[in-house]
Amino acid sequence: MDHVQYRESPFSARKPGHIKPARQPPFKEGTMELLIGFVATLFISLLIFRK
Repeated sequence: MDHVQYRESPFSARKPGHIKPARQPPFKEGTMELLIGFVATLFISLLIFRK
């Protein structure tokens, strides 16, 4: 997550003006989808291992 911002500039994360608003929403949605997918797979694997 962080290394994508650091690749542009080490100070871009500290300055809110440098972050592009158009770029942020798709990135946040992708992160949420990835998180939900990870939790779902973890939950399913936990159910399988319990039996």
